Amino acid sequence: MNVLRSFTLSCTLPRFVYLLVVLSLLIAVVVPVGAQDSPPESPPEPVRVEITASDDWTLVGNFYAAPEDAQDETGAPVVVLLHQANSRKEAFYEVAPALQTAGYAALAIDQRGGGETRGSMTIENSVTDVLEWIAWLREQPGVDPDRVNVLGGSMGANISLLVMARDEGVVTAVAMSPGTSQGYGVWDLEGVFDDIGDRPVWLIASQRDEPSGPDTEVLFTQSTGNIQLRMMPRGSHGTGMFMIFPDLLPSIIGWLDAYNR
Repeated sequence: MNVLRSFTLSCTLPRFVYLLVVLSLLIAVVVPVGAQDSPPESPPEPVRVEITASDDWTLVGNFYAAPEDAQDETGAPVVVLLHQANSRKEAFYEVAPALQTAGYAALAIDQRGGGETRGSMTIENSVTDVLEWIAWLREQPGVDPDRVNVLGGSMGANISLLVMARDEGVVTAVAMSPGTSQGYGVWDLEGVFDDIGDRPVWLIASQRDEPSGPDTEVLFTQSTGNIQLRMMPRGSHGTGMFMIFPDLLPSIIGWLDAYNR
């Protein structure tokens, strides 16, 4: 190595001193610049949160704060994650960290009848609970209260649309496998797009998923405003599409970026 070749030392120095100097020069050459810099910070760990609903029921969720370097003077955008029936907040164990990495905060909640929240769900308390979670989010440091988004699968997809219709401040909704027919009858979506207006909504469903696939296509044809539709091949349902289609989550993050950046 040129550095070593150019090194000269008086023969009067002891041999061990010579070896120490050579070793120190070798280390300086081999270790790359910046190798001892601190690694980039990982996204914050989720925090278990409890709030009390208007009927005194305890609601439970996991809050994933946005990384500090992703927050501007107003905070970071946030996504509320709504699981499907017979599921729980942990269904988003890969989705929420991916949102954090992309610069979002995320809140995955246990809806009534699922996970730690338990209880019985009705159309009214399901929507009201999410609206109360959103009110809680808007008070949190690091969250931009004007950039709240909702994403839901199956039952959670219908709730996401109903919540957006009730809260004029919700930026966008991603509804994965919504439905209007058998199995969805209690979650009536009639007139929901009239209340959403021109705000953006993305409907996603699988072509061979009955009844959601055909239901979603009908919803799209009946809707007005800024409504997009993506029909996936095969028959995966709700948040299960994340496991089948690896490009879906990056596409959703791109959709969110279009309306939150």
